[in-house]
Amino acid sequence: MHATKRLLLLAGLILGLAALVTPLAGADTTGRIMFEPSTYTMGDINAQNGWLKTGAYDAAVANVATFPAAAGYGFGTQALRISDSVTSGSFGDQTFSPGLLRPAGEGAMRIFDSSFRIGTTTAAEQPGLHTSVSPDDGNGARMSYLRFEDQFDGVHVLFDDVTNPGPIGAESTWTETDIATLSRTNAHSIGFWIKFNPGPHNDTVKIYVDGTKQITGKVILCTVKGDLHDLGKNMVGAMLKTAGFEVTDLGKDTPLDKILTAVRELQPDILGMSALLTTTMPYMKVVIDTLGEKELRDRYIVLCGGAPLNEEFGRAIGADAYCRDAAVAAETAKELVAAKRSLRVAEPPGPSVRS
Repeated sequence: MHATKRLLLLAGLILGLAALVTPLAGADTTGRIMFEPSTYTMGDINAQNGWLKTGAYDAAVANVATFPAAAGYGFGTQALRISDSVTSGSFGDQTFSPGLLRPAGEGAMRIFDSSFRIGTTTAAEQPGLHTSVSPDDGNGARMSYLRFEDQFDGVHVLFDDVTNPGPIGAESTWTETDIATLSRTNAHSIGFWIKFNPGPHNDTVKIYVDGTKQITGKVILCTVKGDLHDLGKNMVGAMLKTAGFEVTDLGKDTPLDKILTAVRELQPDILGMSALLTTTMPYMKVVIDTLGEKELRDRYIVLCGGAPLNEEFGRAIGADAYCRDAAVAAETAKELVAAKRSLRVAEPPGPSVRS
């Protein structure tokens, strides 16, 4: 189904798409795509050098000189201009860049590495403007993707991660995290790196904006005072790093004062505490109560875990969630951080440029 959104006069994002690369032996490489006159003509991108549109989407090669705001972007004489004047909610129904004959995946070629440059056609906000960029091949499968949305303070870069993929063709749910805001005064480089690991929900995604890796959030982990067990905590830390979090591990047998110092200095999104002994479980409540007494509790999401714990215990001590294992901890962390930032979406609004 196609829905006509507000038509924006020459609205959209100018992209200088470059270096869609899978740098492993046997994997395909697509070189820089510059959209210059020697290989591209102005107008509809469909059927030009492997580009494909599956509908009447507003994606065309345009003269950069037409947009004074883009004069300093360094895109050359032409660039790809796209807008959201026509959208579709289907993952297999968008605009596709040239594909790879041997794409990366969970087989022998597990690394996908891409980058592109992006800027707006005007220096002023274009209310309602959004577009998405995804590495999927159009078969309808759900993959993490980036969404760009023009807001009053700049173009927000939003990372969307599927939390309930469902079968192809069914509705999915997503967690969306605002990871960066781009100024409209210059172009920006975006890097999208994926390592495909065998099995579900365990691929590693890294997003770079202007050369700096963006993180999903900050987490402090610890095993509480009196408890020397850390195997489960270490597994949680590994899963959180895979999910894009910056993790600081305070170790085991962690006293209250060390936790308080860490949260004040590091200002994490999440404090995660672990205990494997029934005798050390109550110390988690001591930490949470002290955070409340010092008016710090509301600043942080608190997660708890460990073999003797359960959801009832988590509620009783005032934690935001109990996590039974590392996989649950990673998903819960993403969901709670996104909820705290008040950013949740369903199927992507499109349109998309897909590799």
